[in-house]
Amino acid sequence: MRKTFATWLTLILLIGCSTVPISGRRQVNLYPESTMIQMSVTAYQEFLTESEVLGDYNTQAKMVEDVGNKIAASVEEYMAEINQMKRVEGFKWEFNLVEDPTVNAWCMP
Repeated sequence: MRKTFATWLTLILLIGCSTVPISGRRQVNLYPESTMIQMSVTAYQEFLTESEVLGDYNTQAKMVEDVGNKIAASVEEYMAEINQMKRVEGFKWEFNLVEDPTVNAWCMP
């Protein structure tokens, strides 16, 4: 019984794996990409409404936006080079700095 379960689990994980174009590593996709994007949009909007977002008037917020735009341009250039532009097609890149004493950075699909 355990061996059968382990075999099925291994098969499911192998079928759900895909290669990440940037790192070349394999990842398990437990949710479809469309579901992940919708979940991230909802979580991001909730986060923004609960946080104090610093606007372009703030020099640090402007710096975060400038650096983020450079990262976005580099990612798009790389994806074009490896013929994977479909993966970032239609992305709405957005960079925000929030007032919080915690040093942290994160992103969502």
